[in-house]
Amino acid sequence: MAVVAGVVFFTVRALLALLPALTTGFPIKKWSAAAALAAAAFYLLLSGAEVATQRSFFMTAVVLIAVMVDRRAVTFRTLAVAAMMVLTQPRKRWCTLASRCHSPRRSGWWR
Repeated sequence: MAVVAGVVFFTVRALLALLPALTTGFPIKKWSAAAALAAAAFYLLLSGAEVATQRSFFMTAVVLIAVMVDRRAVTFRTLAVAAMMVLTQPRKRWCTLASRCHSPRRSGWWR
């Protein structure tokens, strides 16, 4: 997720930097962050929105939103926001995850 957002961010920023009229008068860094956030959201939907992908999306979103509002992105803040977002989801998702992880008879890991 972060790789996709990073590639989109730097590609859009490099392409916008090629136009001198844009670099002097417009916030191309914020535009690049918005494009990267949109690409990360598309990747989240494309990948099926599993729990780990959601956590990664929320962490990436906090960093990109911090770039858009000219704030520093602190690592522990992003982790805390991602944890709150993932842990406040309905319990049904966690039960299905736990049933996949903790049932050795169904998964057949002993063979």
